Parts: sequence; C-alpha cells; structure tokens
Amino acid sequence: MVAADVRDEQRRAEREPVRRDDRDDVRCDDDGVGAHPSQHAPELPWRTPLTFALLEREDERAALAATLSGPGGCVLVSGPAGIGKTALLEETRGLAPRVLTARGSELERSFAFGGVQQLFAGVRVPDEGAAAHAAAAFSVGGEPDHAVLHGLYWLTAGLGPLAIVVDDAHWLDRPTLRWLAYMVNRIADLPLALILAARNDERDELLSRIALHASTRVIEPKPLSPAAVATLAGPDRADAIHEASGGIPFYVHALVASADEVPRPVIESIALRLDALPPACLALARGVAVAGSGGTIAARLAGLDVRTAVEAAEALGRADILNGDGFAHPLVQQAVYAAIPAAQRGEMHAFAAQLVNGPERVAAHVLASGPGGGVKAARALRAAAAAAWARGAPDTAVSYLRRASEEQLPRAELVPLLRELARALVATDGPGGLPALREALALAPAGEREAIVLELGRALMVQGYFTDAAEAFARGAGEEARTELATVSVLDLALVRRAGGLDALAAQLPAGASAVGAWIEVARRPPAETGADHAELALPDAKPSSVAGALVALMAAGRLERADAAWTAVADRARAGGELEVLRLAIALRAIVRVRQGRVVEAEADLRVLLGWVGELALPFGDYRMALPWVISPLVDALLERGHVDEAQQWVNVTGLDGDWPEVFGFTFLLDSLARLRLAQGRAPEALNLARECGRRQRAWGIRNPGFLAWDSTLAAAAFATGRVEEALDAADEQIDLAAAFGVPREHGMGLLAKARITGDAETLRAAVETLAASPARLEYAHALVELGDRESLRQALELAERCGATALGSRARDALVATGAKPRRAALTGAAALTATQERVARLAAGGQSNREIAERLFVTEKTIEGHLGAAYRKLGIASRTQLAQALQTDPT
Repeated sequence: MVAADVRDEQRRAEREPVRRDDRDDVRCDDDGVGAHPSQHAPELPWRTPLTFALLEREDERAALAATLSGPGGCVLVSGPAGIGKTALLEETRGLAPRVLTARGSELERSFAFGGVQQLFAGVRVPDEGAAAHAAAAFSVGGEPDHAVLHGLYWLTAGLGPLAIVVDDAHWLDRPTLRWLAYMVNRIADLPLALILAARNDERDELLSRIALHASTRVIEPKPLSPAAVATLAGPDRADAIHEASGGIPFYVHALVASADEVPRPVIESIALRLDALPPACLALARGVAVAGSGGTIAARLAGLDVRTAVEAAEALGRADILNGDGFAHPLVQQAVYAAIPAAQRGEMHAFAAQLVNGPERVAAHVLASGPGGGVKAARALRAAAAAAWARGAPDTAVSYLRRASEEQLPRAELVPLLRELARALVATDGPGGLPALREALALAPAGEREAIVLELGRALMVQGYFTDAAEAFARGAGEEARTELATVSVLDLALVRRAGGLDALAAQLPAGASAVGAWIEVARRPPAETGADHAELALPDAKPSSVAGALVALMAAGRLERADAAWTAVADRARAGGELEVLRLAIALRAIVRVRQGRVVEAEADLRVLLGWVGELALPFGDYRMALPWVISPLVDALLERGHVDEAQQWVNVTGLDGDWPEVFGFTFLLDSLARLRLAQGRAPEALNLARECGRRQRAWGIRNPGFLAWDSTLAAAAFATGRVEEALDAADEQIDLAAAFGVPREHGMGLLAKARITGDAETLRAAVETLAASPARLEYAHALVELGDRESLRQALELAERCGATALGSRARDALVATGAKPRRAALTGAAALTATQERVARLAAGGQSNREIAERLFVTEKTIEGHLGAAYRKLGIASRTQLAQALQTDPT
C-alpha cells in the first residue's frame, strides 16, 4: 500500500529526512498550505462498484468461468483502453483457487522476464531437474532461451491446478511474452488457465501468435449499449453520455460521476481532481507515475518528507486516484505521467535510477531519462544487458546497449560496450553486429583485438554467415584466428574462390587447422580413408568450430557409425552444458548421417524436435535461414522415404527455402534434396535444373569425393526422366569412377544403380546390389534389391524398408511381390513397423530405462505428450507394460 509503505518509515523521519534533490514539484497556496479536496469535486470512474463495470458482460464472464473449471486453456481479453478488461480479470481472480498474477508496464517492458518474475514471486525454484533451468529467469548467469522456457514450463507444471492472470499483456517484456506463447502450445497438457488482457491496437506478433492458437479463446468486450448507459446515467443524460463516451465503460463511469451538466474528457477530470487536492498530492502522484508504484522511492522523487508523503498518499487514496500500491487505473497513470514536463520527467527518471535496485530496473529509468548520464548511465545499461543476455533475451540486451552507445564515453568504456553490442546483434541479426565490431576494432588497444575478432567470427559462423565471419577472422593476427579463417573458408564458395581453391587453402593452413586439412583431403584426394584417419587424429585437439568439419569428413569417407557416435557425444555434452546452438547443429548433422544409414525414423523424429524448438520460441524461420538447410535437407530426404511428399514441400515453403539459395555449403545439400523432391512430384525439368546447379557448385568448390554429396546420381535420374540419356549416363559413370577411387561403397553402389536403371543392364544391377550389400547403407541396398525384382530379393527389400521406416519403398516392394504371385503381409498396422517416428523414439528411450519425466525433459515436451506416445506404442506393439518394450523393439534398422 502506498500510505503503509511510507508510514513504515515515519518513525525515522525526524532523524533521517528524505532528500528532495533540489526539485520542488509541490505547488502551495500563499500560506504554504495546500488546498483540501472540494466537497463538490467530481467523483472518478474507478470508484464505481464492480457490478456496474460488468454490465452486458454475461458471455465474457461465462467464458472465463468455463476456462477456470475446464481443462487447460487460454483466454485473451482484447479491446481498447477502458473497455473493462481489468474488471473482468479482477472478477476472474476471485474465482480461482490458486492464482499467479502480473501486470505489464510501459516502464518495465525492457526488463527481461520481468513479467515472469512478478508471476513467480515467492515460488521456490528447485535445484535439480528440468525446472531448475527456470532459475535463469530470476538471476544473472543463466542459460540460453529454450532451456529457460522449458524450465519455466516444468516449474509451472509442478504447482498443480493454477490460474495465471496477466493484465496489460501488451506491455509485457518480450521474453515473458515468448514464454506465454510457449505455454499456450502445451497448455492442453496442464491443469492451467491462462487469462490475458491486452489492448487490441498494441498487439505484436507474439500476442497475435497466442491469439491465433487453437487453445486460445479471444474475448472482445463490446461498448455498452445506450440501454446500459441509461441504467448508469439515468434517462436524462444517457444519450449525451453515450455519444461522448462511445460506450466505453471507463469513460461512461467518468462522465456519470461528473457533477457538471456538460461531460468533460477523463483527462480533465483527473486534472481537476488533482487541482482540488493539497499540492503535495500532485508531486506524489507524479512520483508514483515515474516510479511505477508507491512507497519511499515515489516520495523521494516527489521531494517530500515522510510525514507529508503519508498524508498525500492517504488523500490520493480517498480521492480514488491511488489504489493499493499504484494508480487505480492505467489510464490515470498515463494521464499523470504525460502531464509531467519532459525535462522534469527526465530528471525524475535519472534520480529514480539512483534509488532502485536491480540492473534492469535501474536501466528502465536510465532509458526513460534520455542521453546525458555519461559513464554511470552506460555502466548501468551494460549491467542490465548482461542480465538480459544471461536470461536468454539478446534482443533486450541490444536495446540497452544501443542506448548506452549514445552516451559520451571515453575509449576505455566504449570499446567493451561496442564489443557487447556486436555480440548481441550477431545473436539477433547476424551480420548486423559487424559495424559495431569494426568500430570496436578501430578503437581497441592491440591486446584486445584478437579476442574481439574470435568471438564475433565464431558467432557469425555458427549462424551460417560465413563471408562475414571470414571478414572478422581476417582482422586477427594470431594462429587461432587463422585457423578459424581456414575453417570458415571451406564452407563458402566465394571464399574458396578467393583463396584460389581448396588445394591452395590446404597449402596455407596453420598448424592448428589439421581438422580442416583432413576435410580438404577427404574432399580432394583419394582414397578417402587416408583423410578420414587424419580427421580422427585431429578430433581430440580440434577447436569447437572445427569439430563439425572433421565429423563431416568421417561421414564423407563412409564411416557412418563413427560419425553417428561422435555427433551423439557432441549432442550429449551440449545438452548437459545448455549449449543449444551446438546441440541443434549436432542433431541436424547427425540426422544426415542417420538418413544415410537408413535410420529414417530416428532422423525424422530428431528433426521435428529441432523445428519444434524454433516454433515454440516464437521465432520466425527467417532468423535461422542460413542454418536451416542442415535441417530441411535431411528432413526432405526422410519424408520422401516415408512417402510424405506433400509435407516435404510444405516444410520447404514454410521455412522460406523454395528459392534464393546462397552459395554456401549447406545450401548445396539442400539443392540435391530439392531435386529429388521435384522428381517425386513429377517435375523432372525442374529437378534437372536443380541437380545441374548442385553439380556446378560442387565442381566450383573442388569437391571430388561423392561421399560428401552423391549429386551425380540425382542428376542421372533427372536427366533420364527428361530423355537426356547421354547426360544421364555421363553423370552415372562419373559417380562410379570417383566413388571407386575414393573408396566410398555407398556412393559407388548408388552410381551403379543409377546406371542400371538407365541401361537395364543386369550385370551392372548385380554389381550395384553386391556393392551396397557390403556398405552400411541399408536403405540404398533395399532400393537396389527392389530393382533386382526376384521374389526373394523383394522379400528382403520389404523387410529392410520396414526396418528403416521407408514406407514408400516398402509399398513399392509389396506391390512388386504381389505381381510375382506372392502374398506378402500387409503394411503393418501393429508391431514396431507401425510406429510413427516419434512413437518409436519415445518407446526406445523408455525401453532404455528412462522415466516419462526424463524423456519429456530430454525432448523438451510434456509428460502428457510422452504418455500419449507410449500409449499408442503399447497398442501397436501389443504389450501392456514398460518391461515388455525392449523385447518388442528388438528389430534394429541398422
């Protein structure tokens, strides 16, 4: 309470007077005594009983009550200011047995997870388990975004039946809104009612995402009818008040309460009411408007001693301008705040920054005070940015650091600030961090420059901005920077050309770039085994950014099992350490390996989890465009094998990867996948163009080993489908020769199979079958067996296809068997082969001994989701308990 908070200090008033900071916002009469409220001053609208405020709201109240009593659901009360959203929420709070509440604030919307902190004030965060990740939202030193959101989910889930009520959600900080969007995706699995109120003219993309979700019901209260206004105002004034107010309840009550014959705007009512109070009341009201709440800080901003502040707070409470620890209505605060002269408002915020605790609360006032605070202001903003960054809110950190950079700062302060700004910008805008980097480098002393270029270059490289990363690394002078420059240079065609080709790059490699050297060796110089051995030797000492190159080299050399195990180890370490960018990369590149192994179901499940994370973070796919090919390419491959051609195209469309493909390494993989997608769609001419472009890039890169990408066999299929037999044969022969030279049996067999399909030659087909039988590529082997066509080969192909989850190939093998007169079993409706990708993944984790909660925490989903997948798996497997899972899942796709 405003008065109570101040009164607690009253006993110390005589010996510890409150600082006035040389400002006098109190207007007094000539005798120094403020005027007292007039008995005839107009009453204000928020004094009206709640039942009046809820006229014509029966449907809205029923919807809110139903949400509280039903399964998990969300209601968004949307409308203009004054329509009665707060009144509906106040009534709802009284109906729920347990409620967490928060209110958005213009002042604190830059405070990362400020809304979350309001909601969970007093809730203990556990030290272990998934909910422990939520601690980062409440303190500095936390983990990246998705882990925090997942931790907050588990924290909420552990509280039991609950209502979360948030008013003025349009003013919430972005990380809190992102968490709410995350919760709405999972709310059906929780005994949770999420009740939000927001203005309909200030709804951003995150609120829009919440509003459009299937679990959300949007309530839009209408203006009061003339009849309702007449109930409040009486028949004589009803028409005039309805016309002046537009039926907005807040204005209706203000005008009904007005003693004047002619209605006045609400702002004038507030000003008149304040003018009728003692002068100290205006000063305190302004202090509360700036502080965001009452108490001693508001009193100090007002320049009032404790006794005067107590009296003013009580008078404002009697006048219904203040209510509890703040204003009676947001519109009142806005009116008081807007009436403060700009210069005075800035001074008050600057003073408030000296009084409040917490880096982001300090920063909120620094932001509002305007430039001119110098080093002290910049340091406060940097501290707030560090807190926001630790909570997984780099966009909030950017806003703090941009504002800090507007201060006049000495070089020693400006360089670290620019470095932090560049880091935050890279996290949110990729190359957008380069201007700040260039400025920091120009100003930094020599001893700091190397660290700057390494940090920024690595951040750019992880996001796929290779040319920009190279520009950063090129500014370094040490071996580490040169090693990173070599690493990134092999991933961008423009950089390869600039260096004079891969061989020229290899000749220039520093000693620390042995992993890069192994990558180039596997790409250029047969046999691939030699380069793969060098990649194995380089792995223990490889820099984090070079590990990917070494593991891709192992994959390209045909060491699929080793590459899979190594990527799994990288993913496990990243998961344990909260390194989500590394985790995403590891899972995506492991999926490419698993598709090649024939583990299509597992690859698809992993990739769906990755894409789900991006969706749950409410981030546009465009933010990840440079990294998405590593996800979408293997997903398209997996979906084609599963027979989901339309869905594969949908993912290409929704991620914006259906055109404009930069000449970077991941997009070359995507082109090959898109070419095969076009073939499956019957669009052979488009497939041919895509395959040709893929081949052009691979040749320009100087990558000769088809173990990186078997684009020649794709080109052969596309050329043959368009009647270009000679081009098709040339492509197949090239892959056969190169694969034989490099010693990669999977790609050798694929080349032979492509040629056999073109020529119909039985010897070539048998050679393809024999070559693939000796390779780790079970799926390609099954394709070759189908082409062989005899009954036993078809039976074997059907079994392999079902083990791999290759539904499309399985259907083809089954149809071919029927044509031979055989009677193969129907497509599995039960058993392991009938499990979806996600069901099989969950079942295998459960069979390995993990509990439902452990699986949910590992996959970042809910326990109810896991229960659903396991229930479906039990039915299809014909089992009744967890102990039977291992035996039922004995079939292994590898």
